[in-house]
Amino acid sequence: MAGHTNTGHHGLVRRIYRVVRFPPPIGERLFSTRAQAASYLGAWALTGAHLVLWLLIAVGVLSSETLLIGVSLMSLAATYMFIGMVITVHRRLALYHGHAARHLITVFWRGPWDPVGRLIWLPVQLPAAWHALRHGTGEPPRPGPGR
Repeated sequence: MAGHTNTGHHGLVRRIYRVVRFPPPIGERLFSTRAQAASYLGAWALTGAHLVLWLLIAVGVLSSETLLIGVSLMSLAATYMFIGMVITVHRRLALYHGHAARHLITVFWRGPWDPVGRLIWLPVQLPAAWHALRHGTGEPPRPGPGR
């Protein structure tokens, strides 16, 4: 055949790619306050600590029931922080999935498959969060007459 035909395999790969690719950036800044940036960085720090400790437990270096409970609580806290960030950004962008409880369940269920959720649940915003935490989120002062 002279032209390229779309086989079932290539079509499946394209569909999977469309689902898992990074979402396009949102029009507004993701972090509107330093507290949001700190929360995001804190959630990723907890996630990183959880992964390191889990790995040490999995290979048998650490073994303690208290440590297992602590690691689980770290993971839970990071998850709640990420969900809180997604809900905050949804409110700022005026995205509603119903009343508060339904919105919470929807955000938790969709997780990183939500376009805003992917921006938060994937570590692609770490540089932006670090910048917002260090330099603030307000517009830089503009020189003008009388200043």
